[in-house]
Amino acid sequence: MAILMGSIASPVDTAQAQQVARGVVSSWSTEHRGGKPSINGDLDWPMYEDPYLPTYAIIRTFHPGLKSLWQQALEQQDVETRLQAIQAFGRAAERGMPGLSDLVDPLTKALVADPNRLVRMAAAEALIRCDARQSSAQLLAAQQKMDAQLAMILLTDPVLAEWRVDAALEQWMRRLADPTALLASRISAIHSLQMVDHEPAAPLLISLVTDDQVHIPLRLVAASALGEIITSGNVSVAQGLMVGSVVERLLAVHVLAKHQGAESLLQILARDQEPAVCAIAMRRLLVVAPQLLESVAEKYLSSEDATLRRLAAEAVLAQETPRAIVLLGPMLNDRNPKVRTYVRRGLIDKGQIPALRQAVHEVAMQQLSAGQSLDDEWRRFEQAARVLGAIDHEPAADRLIALLGYPDRRVRLSVGWALRKLALKSSLEAIRQYAVQAFAWQQDPDTPTVVSAGMIQPWDLDGQMAQLNMLFGITQYWPAEPLLRDQVPKLVLTIGRAAAVWSLGYFYEDQSDQTLASAFLGRLQDYRGLYPECTEVRRQAAIALGRMGAKVHLGTLQEFYENGRHDIDIGGATRWSVMRLTGVTLAPIGPQYEPDRHWFLQPLDDVSEDEYLRQIN
Repeated sequence: MAILMGSIASPVDTAQAQQVARGVVSSWSTEHRGGKPSINGDLDWPMYEDPYLPTYAIIRTFHPGLKSLWQQALEQQDVETRLQAIQAFGRAAERGMPGLSDLVDPLTKALVADPNRLVRMAAAEALIRCDARQSSAQLLAAQQKMDAQLAMILLTDPVLAEWRVDAALEQWMRRLADPTALLASRISAIHSLQMVDHEPAAPLLISLVTDDQVHIPLRLVAASALGEIITSGNVSVAQGLMVGSVVERLLAVHVLAKHQGAESLLQILARDQEPAVCAIAMRRLLVVAPQLLESVAEKYLSSEDATLRRLAAEAVLAQETPRAIVLLGPMLNDRNPKVRTYVRRGLIDKGQIPALRQAVHEVAMQQLSAGQSLDDEWRRFEQAARVLGAIDHEPAADRLIALLGYPDRRVRLSVGWALRKLALKSSLEAIRQYAVQAFAWQQDPDTPTVVSAGMIQPWDLDGQMAQLNMLFGITQYWPAEPLLRDQVPKLVLTIGRAAAVWSLGYFYEDQSDQTLASAFLGRLQDYRGLYPECTEVRRQAAIALGRMGAKVHLGTLQEFYENGRHDIDIGGATRWSVMRLTGVTLAPIGPQYEPDRHWFLQPLDDVSEDEYLRQIN
């Protein structure tokens, strides 16, 4: 169904479609408005780079009466009231409410003396959120309360380790050595000793790792901690485990995870039948001696385990040879998105090396032309297009144009992006002809066209149309100007229209077209009613008015700037345009102050905005 303004669609259907469209546009803008150019084949969007509208801080504010109100609640006999007051103090401290430092004493008192276990737990958590390091002794003592021992241990051990509380070392060591202690408490002690790199724990850890009567989870945690704390001298421990079961081999590789001078053992473990063992060994070898993985890396490129494929790709890439590039080419079609993305970025990086550039060109072109079925080929087309666009391989243009109508929106988007990166004048007319058909289908998706294969809704082509529209503006391709102009009216709510407006601003830079300027002003002002214009179009319309030099509309731009001081899209865009038209530097947008009112007790008295307490970092 087309998203038409005032067309034959029913009001209910149109409203629902608009809500969906606004969600789609919002997700695009949130994901891609970083304002940074692409350097590794990731998508970029020049209309968010030129001009770049800097973001601003959002600062919470707090009613000045909150603290005294919660202090009164803390003194009540009712357990629930005390509990919620303490929880409020902890959350407020975490959210940056100022003036809470003097609450450490009453919170510590509640931790030590409150008769209710839940209140004591809440007090401990609040002190941790307040970063109350002066209460570390009380937190440590609270671990001895038998009615809440394990819960308190799991809550406080990590923070005591982070605070480097030496007094906790004895307790952790005692718990580690006690076979009668709860498993979770012993594991927590090991994690804490690992965090502080407590080397005296090594003998106890070794005894746990090598004792096959100990719970397997405890042995694994001990091995991991041992490998972190002791990075030399444990070769014999690992050798004794390597000949055992899968679990023991996993223990061995954990022990060697950061070990010095254990490359020969790691090479053996990197060939293990258990993928988890191989992965840990490979990670270490990639750091200390990646050349030692050459013999196994090629084997793992076709592993069923995605982690091994990713590590193998890293090892092969480190070889920096044309043969390595050829081996990695098929991995652009890897079924795991993290693996194929890594390979694509790696190929682009190696394509900057003169000795490897030709190999990267050939491999990417081969993948862009390969494929047997839709299910198999879309991934390789998507990634190969991005490689070729990023390395500016102009011979790929014809194949990219042929893929503009490919029946998968991810491929279409990447192809559109790659063609924009190439920006070849010889390709522009073919691209324009495709874009004309694509926009016609966006307006009426119920009418099948040559470009509609695999597409269902207008936003299926939205990202691609945005890339192509920006291409026309960047290259100043005037035959596309009528197409861009046709996208200014509010026919469909798509980000592609925002790109069209952005490009038209460049077409008419410093040469205002009054008809077009009036149309842009209409888009900017269309924010009321049931079907307002989408923010992305309004933002680009405001920018285009400034770029065109439309001084006749300066007053309106200034008005939107004044009313949009906390809106980076409209306020920021109109600020940029006003400064361009007047040459006067205006105050930046933001920060924005947002009252934090989500509390169990909130003062009823009204105070002025200036009296609110402002968030601290």
